[in-house]
Amino acid sequence: LTTPVYQALNSNNTITIDVPETENMNNITNLKLMARHKSEFGIVSAWSTLVNFTVDITPAAPTVQSQSLSNNFVTTFNSSALASSDTSHQSTDWQIFAYDVADPETEAPVYESLDDESNLTSITVDLSGDAGTNKTKRYKIRCRYKNNTSEYGQWSVLTVCSTTELAAGPNDYTVGTSDYIGAIQIGWHIGGGVVVSVGNEGVATSQGVIAAPSDEPGTYRWKTTNTTTSGTDSATDGAANTAAMSNTAHPAANVCATKTLNGYADWYLPAKDQLNTLHQRRMTIGGFTLGNYWSSSEASSQNAYYYYQFSTGHMSNSAKASIPYYVRAVRSF
Repeated sequence: LTTPVYQALNSNNTITIDVPETENMNNITNLKLMARHKSEFGIVSAWSTLVNFTVDITPAAPTVQSQSLSNNFVTTFNSSALASSDTSHQSTDWQIFAYDVADPETEAPVYESLDDESNLTSITVDLSGDAGTNKTKRYKIRCRYKNNTSEYGQWSVLTVCSTTELAAGPNDYTVGTSDYIGAIQIGWHIGGGVVVSVGNEGVATSQGVIAAPSDEPGTYRWKTTNTTTSGTDSATDGAANTAAMSNTAHPAANVCATKTLNGYADWYLPAKDQLNTLHQRRMTIGGFTLGNYWSSSEASSQNAYYYYQFSTGHMSNSAKASIPYYVRAVRSF
């Protein structure tokens, strides 16, 4: 037999013994143990049969501190240190996933640093170039350790990191407003179109409004007959007005109600106050003509409200069954 890596001679531990980790045991996972007894008369028994056992030196799972991303998406994340009982800390793997990834094991991370020997318990991450996901503003981060016996530990629990602001407005119509933490800003190209109002500024409605990026093709009459349409008298709720006339008898509203664009199908014809907000922010939204635009608000059995000469005009009402005007669909968030 070779020299033992640990021994306790004449020990008072007659039945059990706690073996401390010693320098001689570093990097050894497969061990053998034998024991012998000594009587009160000093008589020593034969050694027991050698028993094989193993030592688990796999590092425990670390934890990652929750962290808010800075406006420029350059942020330092910190983790717990490798426990001394897991042997020396050799490297750390870091991975960051987009927040909406349900199963990170099947998705590629948007950032990773593998076998990193310089960033053992903290790492500074720059996500500003992550064009595919930096508009979502939410991420999950995890890490794992490797010790000096090249054993990888378990991944830490995925920790959500977020930011409250973006350095610049995002520009992806297919990204939903629910993908953002913090304030949505007017002019952002998200949620199917362009953000017109954010719902907390006292314009038209308590909900935020997003305008389609362009008009519907052609022009449309408000209704095909000079009759009153019940439920279309709101000045602020174009969605309710449109729901009351989403049929072919109301061409202007119906073209909005049946619209699907950039993955969204909840468009409606804006009410008169909402249309006025579109006029106020027409330069931010873009794509308007010099013509007249219908609202979804009815004025009488003969007339409905519209915006006259959209670039410079004013709100008025006009014959709804005989005159076709332009239409710009909106949706709420």
